[in-house]
Amino acid sequence: MWAWGSILLPAAAEWPARCRVFNPDFFEQAERDFLPFHELTPWDAQRAKNLCRSSGQACFVVQIRNGQVFVLEEQPGFQSRNRLTMAMLHRVSTKFGPLPDAEFVVDTSDGYAEIEAPIFVISKFPGSAGGILYPDFSSYAWPESECPSEAPGSHLWSQVLAKMAEVPSWLAKTDSLFWRGAATSTYRRQIVPFLASLEKSNVSMMEWVIGPEGQRQVVSSGSDSCIPIHEWCQHKFLANLPGNTMALALKYRLFCGSVVLSSPFLYHEWYYSQLKEGEHFISFDLRWSGADEVLTDLRGPSRALAEAVSMNSRRWAQDHLTDDGFDCYWLRLIHLASQQFPPPQPTLHAIPLESVMLGMRPVQSSIVDVLIVIPSRAADYQLMDHARSTWLRSGHSDGVSHRHFFVIASADPDLELLQIGAVSPDGEDDVLVVECKHGYRQLLQKMVVAYRTLLERFTVKFFIRADVDSMLPLQFLLPLLDHAAAGRCLVLLSEGSNCGHSRPRWQMPAIGHLQCQVECAMDRGCHYFHVSPDGDCATFSQCTLEIASGKVFQYKMRSLLGDLVQRPLESPRRPFVLGTILHGNKVLINDTHNPQWNNLLYSHDLGLGVYPPYPEASGYAMSSDIAAFLASVGSGALSDLSWNAWAIEDSAMGTILAGLKFDMLQLPAEIREHIRDIAVVVRCPAQNMTNDSCEVILDECHIIANSIASVYENVGIYKRPLQARLNTLHLTEDGYRWAEGQLGMVPVHRRAALKFLKSLVKMLLGESALWDESIEHDEIFKDVPDMGDPCSVPQEPISEAESLLQTSRDRNERRNAWAARIARYFAYCVDGGIMGERFTFPLLIQALGRVSSADVDRQMKEVIDFLLHVNKRDGWQSNLFLEEKPVSLIAMTKESEAFAEYSFNDIIMRHLVSEGYVESELKKRPPGAGIDYADLLAQLLTDESVGLGLRTMVCRHVLDMLGGTNDREDTKFEKTVKQLVPALVKVMVGSNHILMSYATASLVNLSCGRQNMKQLLVSHGVISMCVKQLKTKHDELTLYTLFLLVNLTKTPHHSC
Repeated sequence: MWAWGSILLPAAAEWPARCRVFNPDFFEQAERDFLPFHELTPWDAQRAKNLCRSSGQACFVVQIRNGQVFVLEEQPGFQSRNRLTMAMLHRVSTKFGPLPDAEFVVDTSDGYAEIEAPIFVISKFPGSAGGILYPDFSSYAWPESECPSEAPGSHLWSQVLAKMAEVPSWLAKTDSLFWRGAATSTYRRQIVPFLASLEKSNVSMMEWVIGPEGQRQVVSSGSDSCIPIHEWCQHKFLANLPGNTMALALKYRLFCGSVVLSSPFLYHEWYYSQLKEGEHFISFDLRWSGADEVLTDLRGPSRALAEAVSMNSRRWAQDHLTDDGFDCYWLRLIHLASQQFPPPQPTLHAIPLESVMLGMRPVQSSIVDVLIVIPSRAADYQLMDHARSTWLRSGHSDGVSHRHFFVIASADPDLELLQIGAVSPDGEDDVLVVECKHGYRQLLQKMVVAYRTLLERFTVKFFIRADVDSMLPLQFLLPLLDHAAAGRCLVLLSEGSNCGHSRPRWQMPAIGHLQCQVECAMDRGCHYFHVSPDGDCATFSQCTLEIASGKVFQYKMRSLLGDLVQRPLESPRRPFVLGTILHGNKVLINDTHNPQWNNLLYSHDLGLGVYPPYPEASGYAMSSDIAAFLASVGSGALSDLSWNAWAIEDSAMGTILAGLKFDMLQLPAEIREHIRDIAVVVRCPAQNMTNDSCEVILDECHIIANSIASVYENVGIYKRPLQARLNTLHLTEDGYRWAEGQLGMVPVHRRAALKFLKSLVKMLLGESALWDESIEHDEIFKDVPDMGDPCSVPQEPISEAESLLQTSRDRNERRNAWAARIARYFAYCVDGGIMGERFTFPLLIQALGRVSSADVDRQMKEVIDFLLHVNKRDGWQSNLFLEEKPVSLIAMTKESEAFAEYSFNDIIMRHLVSEGYVESELKKRPPGAGIDYADLLAQLLTDESVGLGLRTMVCRHVLDMLGGTNDREDTKFEKTVKQLVPALVKVMVGSNHILMSYATASLVNLSCGRQNMKQLLVSHGVISMCVKQLKTKHDELTLYTLFLLVNLTKTPHHSC
């Protein structure tokens, strides 16, 4: 408990003249708040500071000594609250200084329902035993509440007062109930729809979002969006609704000369005790019971009361809610703190208030083993908080020290959103603002400046670079750094040997050392690889050296994972980069789907079409000398040099390092699977969605993410229900992959799938149709029999279920659905679910083109038909495969009207389209035998029952078909366009923004330089559709819509 006692108030004569104009009751709340803390003990004062430090709430400790104001400690606050509160203190010090010695804690969070501590707070319950109310940051400025249409600085309090110096008279005001605000509380989400339903109401909620190029935008639930504060005064009645705690905007409403109709004041601000119900505002209960009747009365019989309340509230606000009013109240608080709280003690950690406001932080030289550097935008503050609370907390050990920094450009337009002085899990500053331009193309420059700055401040051995939305398994990664520096991760066993008669796991000619290492790293069974003088690669589980040409390497990183004991890291002896090494990536120059990846300048500067190998930016480590090499350019003797501003930082770094001699090491698959971006997607119907249901879904996303995140090492999962769903094949492809990868659980029918897959492999190898001949001898096929005909294998799991279905009323429906699930699971297994990249469905389709035997060709097409599994959409009363009436792909496309009657495996169809199989098969038919390829694509595009993934792929496929040069004006092309344009236009009027974006991008390529195509699009009403699309506020869709409008409204010379 905090000590209670009496209080000795300062004499009025001590106050400046501009403060004596306020009546004593103006300071009554301040004096009441200090009553519990008469002669506060040093221990209690320290407890208050500890509370700020340990809770992590938005707060800072103020110390005033000899008239100068200092900041001792600071916990990051929301938006710019901390800095604006400090600005108000600076104004008080300048206006009334020198101030008396004092020390106190200022909390800038929304407030507390119960608080006992002697902390300055914005709001609290009136009955709280502690908490000292003060004029909050918005009494100085509130830039985050400015409407996009308003000039910066419009919500400085002085500017607000200037705009509200003259307000409309009562008769000139609109007779309406007005409210605007954010959905910061459940109460607002519940009461706003009711208020919006009242007669003559203009009530809606707003949501601040980050739009294109990082600009803040407002989304409103009503017809009007953000309304500037001074325009609120045009309405006679202003609703006041509490947000998370109180309503900061109440003071604006009091100035309007309108009637403030308020919900109960559950939380109080510093001036609420001076407001009188019926004189300055009119109060309702939480339900706003009788609101209709009260409004009718105020518009009629009680009109005089309404006018009186409006004038009283404005007069009171003009007299008290001024800069002098706020500053004098602050002055009284400081004097009371000086009298009641223990005197401040000098400390070396105190920083002058002005320095903190300018962003200056104390710099301390330090020794650290590893620095984790994370380039970020200020708008990514939520991702930064997530990283702090999850993976950045892991990996700590007595043997290895590491710190992290989020790197922000000084020109970041959203810098105000960022709390400079945010802290890491260890309580240390972790935001590094560097002097550079903002933007994706400036990322390399930003990282170079960051490396240079950190190398000046720290003695460091290794750097880890990560994306702000990545999650790195530090507990695995950190122990490998010392091994990499010592050259123990990849060991050259012999320069004149091979692995003799050892059976290779994988072979590929002429790919070189690096790609061979990558392939070995991705194969969990690989521990050795051999590279011939010509670059031929072979990987092995075991290796018996024999004299031969070439080099044999031992990939030891996989075995080193068993030694996860973190020990003090030695200084690097070999420079290295350790990560996911990408190679052979093309230089994009005209990608309309991801325009930020276009790197035209890189192509012009170097004339290259493929990037040199580089580490993927999502997470890699390097020795400090690599970082020092990057950072040296632009400083010292190299001050006149600078790196080019190429678009993609990680690929640019690979180019820069290409001539250096260092180890480029590929992380093993066992670690790579733990490096992930944060992406949890919950699919649900968009109809009837509300804010409440969105919050529930968001909570579910958090639960899912926490369940699968690599930093959660002890995940409790009930395996029996999951195994039951696995055995009944009720999971999706992603579900099977997750269950096996995370839990090692597979369906009981896995062996049948292995038989199916081995039969396919044997059949194709017999035709020499597979390049990887070693796949047949893979360990996974040990003791798995070859069934000869793959299509005979599914009968095994189907027959096993017969005994369970004998007494079922809906036996046929269950049996047919079971067969469909078997087909889908087998399709997953064929498509990389068992062999990974070594055997996928696209590889099967490619191998089919190399088959010479007509019998094998027929059997393979039967397999494709089974996996595609065409069936009637009207239920499970029949299964065409079980009834031995299978419908082939060709049969399904005989009639356009009949196509919509069938269902099929979307993933298999996606591969069949993308690999050209469908187009090839349809071309083999005689003319008029059914719908052609373009008609099929149009059907897939417009059929709502087709999955989103397939429709999206078809959109991209169409985009490729319709792109290219302008010389494709032949009859065939014209016919294809006329078939596909109506389908694309139909997609444009849909509701899925991704599909709409692809369809629009296709029309952009189609209309570029083709006048007849422009006329065709206009005749289909595309212009009006573009106007509607611009209102969706979807960044990518807006971009392509604008491109299309340019094409349709400009000449070819201007638009291409």
